[in-house]
Amino acid sequence: MYEKFERAGLEHWVVRTGEKSTWPHEREWRLPPKGKGVRLNALRAILIGDEAWRPSLVDTNDWINAETGELCLGPGEIPSARPRQHYPELWRQSDIWVWDATAKRMIKHPSVTLD
Repeated sequence: MYEKFERAGLEHWVVRTGEKSTWPHEREWRLPPKGKGVRLNALRAILIGDEAWRPSLVDTNDWINAETGELCLGPGEIPSARPRQHYPELWRQSDIWVWDATAKRMIKHPSVTLD
C-alpha cells in the first residue's frame, strides 16, 4: 500500500508521537527523511484507520451564545458567550483516507464529508 501512496506523491506521513501516542514504533517511515520538511499547506490527505474517529475540536475566532448556539460578539455582549469550536482546519480542508480492513484498501472521503 505504501508504494501506491509513494507513486501518488503521498509518501510523507506525519503522526503524533507525544507522550500518549501509540505510534512511536512506526514514526520512522511516517516522517520525511532528515532534511526534508513537510509544508502543511501542501498536505494532500489524512490517513485514519477508523471512519468514526475524529480529531479533537479546537477553538475558532468566533463566539457563540452557549444557551442558544447562535453566533455573538463575545463575552462583552453576552455573559454566556463561549468560543465556537470546530475540527482543525487541516481536517476540514484535506481529503481523508480510511483503511477498510475487510476490503484491504483505502477509501477516499473528500474534505468536509467526515465532519
